[in-house]
Amino acid sequence: MEKVTPLTLTQLNQRCTNFLDYLTKQNVSLSAKAANTYRDHLIETGLSAKTVKEYIAANKQFFDYCERIELIEKNVFKAIKAPKTRGTKASQQRDRWQLKEIKRLLSSSEFRKKDAQFQWTTKLQIYQGCRPSEVCQLTTHNIQMIDGVPCISISDSEAGQRLKTTNAFRIVPLHSQLIKGGFLEYVQERREQKQKQLFNYKPHGENKDWSFRYRTNLGKLQTAIGMKPNARPTAYSFRHTFIDELKIADIPEHVVAEIVGHAHPNITYGRYGKQAQIQQLHDAVNKFPCLEVNDA
Repeated sequence: MEKVTPLTLTQLNQRCTNFLDYLTKQNVSLSAKAANTYRDHLIETGLSAKTVKEYIAANKQFFDYCERIELIEKNVFKAIKAPKTRGTKASQQRDRWQLKEIKRLLSSSEFRKKDAQFQWTTKLQIYQGCRPSEVCQLTTHNIQMIDGVPCISISDSEAGQRLKTTNAFRIVPLHSQLIKGGFLEYVQERREQKQKQLFNYKPHGENKDWSFRYRTNLGKLQTAIGMKPNARPTAYSFRHTFIDELKIADIPEHVVAEIVGHAHPNITYGRYGKQAQIQQLHDAVNKFPCLEVNDA
């Protein structure tokens, strides 16, 4: 059984409380009809189909528990269905950075003025498909040579590190653009400085959010280059772009899953260790295009 993180509990609490607040504001009692109108309310507010699905799932889980301990007679969310966007695949529903937007970001004077820590944190997400928190909590020990190939080890072996799921444990070869740009030299510099952490980020707040400060700074940078709030991709969206581009390049889905730490039913072999597998992952990662021009 996977660990339930404080962030997961916070999200469940927020989503269930949102429904209860809705009942209060509408001055209606708990019922299946109220649950259905709540679903419609969420859709009308402009939330994505994915977000509405998460709200419904949270409440369904909560009221299922209430039914089991006999606090209520029936789970009012039992028959509530999440909305589907007709003719739109899940990969099209989620936000992603367009390649031209990433080029615009990387070539902007505002980005180039940022320190090495911010720049490498951004590029690791772009070129490796990592989650923001995975990058922000990396240590110098997480950068390793395996069969002569520079790799990132995504794990929770160090104190304070946490991963979203057990599938998130993985080893991923570095993209050639990162190596060309001097990332390994940055890592060596941190080691020589006796720095354990690859970056200076710290877990933030009760949820131990490693990427909070980075995401805040990215948002300010996006605003500075003219990307308007609530109408722009987020730090998490770098990962979506990476996944989409590898699929466009015809990389097998199980290989993409291995690289980004997703579960995949067709994965039956063990984890890495053999040069052929590392080389296959290396080749796949490098199918993501180089987006930097006129490097300073």
